[in-house]
Amino acid sequence: MTLDFTEQIEGALLEIFVPERNIEVHLIPGNLPLMGPKDGLYSKLQSGFMGKPVREGVRRFPRLPAGSYTLFAMRRDEDVTEVHREELELPDGGDVAFTLLPQWSLYDD
Repeated sequence: MTLDFTEQIEGALLEIFVPERNIEVHLIPGNLPLMGPKDGLYSKLQSGFMGKPVREGVRRFPRLPAGSYTLFAMRRDEDVTEVHREELELPDGGDVAFTLLPQWSLYDD
């Protein structure tokens, strides 16, 4: 008996081009508003996906199911945290490239 398996690739591979250094990029399934720490943003970020650096200025997310996602980008320094939020719609497959053009909002830790 011989079994031949064909790998099924499901979901979209997302690459985000990040124009600045030291930016965290998170992707959460669904549509989430920008919320403060007391409202649970950090716990929501932990339940989502964090982009893995693959080369300078590029974060990659694994094959993701089609649907709506909320992207959160965070920039931190010693005294200030800034956040960018936007919504993305991913197809059911293929490679998706996206350039992040953040509009930073001051985030009160």
